[in-house]
Amino acid sequence: MDIVVLIKSIAGLSALLGLLIFFLFYTPSSKKKKRKKENKKPLQSIEVNEKKTLNDYLKVLKNQEASQKELQETLDTIIKEYGEIPKKFGARINPEFYMYVEMIMRICRHRNTNKHLIINFYKALEKKNPQYSRELNEALTKGLNSLGS
Repeated sequence: MDIVVLIKSIAGLSALLGLLIFFLFYTPSSKKKKRKKENKKPLQSIEVNEKKTLNDYLKVLKNQEASQKELQETLDTIIKEYGEIPKKFGARINPEFYMYVEMIMRICRHRNTNKHLIINFYKALEKKNPQYSRELNEALTKGLNSLGS
């Protein structure tokens, strides 16, 4: 009876090892197609059509010299272009969500902010991402609590 369990365990482990080796060397064909398409783009079109990333907008929020108008335009653009946070992985939060938490913290701590900017940004994010409602509320609470210290 013990030898049967041992043989089944070895068979299971070898199947698992084979599966892991398969995933190690497997590359989806969609990535290869994307790489080929990216290589075919001319340089001028890349420079002209450069789209700002969340990091570019975060730099504006980090700049303490930015005016209220610049902050408002930046937040409106973020909501318009990047308003939807990627879905959760089951109960786990998507790592990209933490960029939005940092934005909320930066807005709360910015010297040229006001309550309307903070609340409107929070409500727009919450409206577009109801699955992150609790986490957004916690981020807003942390940001507002950081003002007192």
